[in-house]
Amino acid sequence: MALDRRVEHRAASAGGSGAFTFVDTPDLVRDLSGFVGGSLHVRVETAGAPSDAPVQYQVCLVPLDITVAPACSDAGRLVLGPSGTFVSDQSLASLSGVDRIDWGRGITSVMIIVRDADGTPLDERSVTATGERRQIDLERYYPRAVHVQAVLVAPGTQFAGWP
Repeated sequence: MALDRRVEHRAASAGGSGAFTFVDTPDLVRDLSGFVGGSLHVRVETAGAPSDAPVQYQVCLVPLDITVAPACSDAGRLVLGPSGTFVSDQSLASLSGVDRIDWGRGITSVMIIVRDADGTPLDERSVTATGERRQIDLERYYPRAVHVQAVLVAPGTQFAGWP
């Protein structure tokens, strides 16, 4: 399993990480070349949210070389409701930025980006194209407690399902 963690997303102004949460993955700091051409499976159980406002849950694989942008899932592929279990799967080849990753050096962390239904990162630090701060009612989205799991599956291998 690449990731199996309980996370409480909170606004940055409330001492949280805002829209961008990094989770260390020490088991993935190794040669992952055998997974190229495989898939990424993600499951998120929402244990609590302050409203029924849906959020897009984007998963990015952060490489060891921090000068390289992460490989990210499609932001709209996994949409969470206020409670329940939500799953997605995506081929690694379809992740944005996947071709820049040196899979032989591994992944150091998973970055989770929480976005609203329009794709805007749910963070009071977000700005518009003109450089103005976005006005976002973060109380509709945070705090949000989740259990997130992610699995990398090698090509030619069947995903065994969730434990």
